[in-house]
Amino acid sequence: MRDTFSRKSKLRTDSEFKKVFLAKRRVSADLCDLLYRPNNLTHPRLGVIVSKKNIRCANMRNNFKRIAREYFRLKQKQIKILDIVILAKGKAREANNKELRECLEKLFLRSNIQIEKS
Repeated sequence: MRDTFSRKSKLRTDSEFKKVFLAKRRVSADLCDLLYRPNNLTHPRLGVIVSKKNIRCANMRNNFKRIAREYFRLKQKQIKILDIVILAKGKAREANNKELRECLEKLFLRSNIQIEKS
């Protein structure tokens, strides 16, 4: 079975995002923040927020989202059943792809949301 980032893996509605923001479980790094809360589903879900205020160019915003979704897609079998929101910070506009991936890795490890590999 392929690891895909399907429609069921996405936070899509405003109310789904608000629930994560109200949970107040947050881990911060230089380039982005990670917010999370448990969900009642059988799989983790991801939402990515990149504001124009922080990253002006659309192609850079899209690149950030693409990298975050790809990281989640590759790790989703190791992630606990949570709703996760990744927020880009202003410093992310100056970072390259490798730095963004390293930041996401650091956030996921620091938040302890990954299941131990067996």
